[in-house]
Amino acid sequence: MEKPVRQIRQSPIGIATALAALLSASAPAAAYTDKEVTAIFQTLDTNGDGKVTREEYSANKVAIIYRNVHGRSGNLTFEQTKLSREFFDAADVDHDGTLSPVEIIDALPFEAADTDRKGYITLDDLRRFLARIGR
Repeated sequence: MEKPVRQIRQSPIGIATALAALLSASAPAAAYTDKEVTAIFQTLDTNGDGKVTREEYSANKVAIIYRNVHGRSGNLTFEQTKLSREFFDAADVDHDGTLSPVEIIDALPFEAADTDRKGYITLDDLRRFLARIGR
């Protein structure tokens, strides 16, 4: 029996609001928990096949970023993210101390997680990627 495909609203505001959840936290934390990594993966893997394709990643990463930024819009400060200081500063290309949705999208290309270039991301790939960019 096939799993139902989860639908995610593709509005520009909704998508831009989602990728920040990948990076954001209600309160700063030292690292992504296994539960958080699994939830992020499940959101990215819209067809539930255990592999996140480039298309799934591109369509869903923005929504994930902003998922936990309740009632906020716009740029994220370092304190609002779970990113390492090094990653945050590198992603902050205009050096204004915040990450815009465009900076976030640009800083999280598919290839950064698909390091072995197989064309999809597994849960373990995502876990390693978040460990590299997280606090």
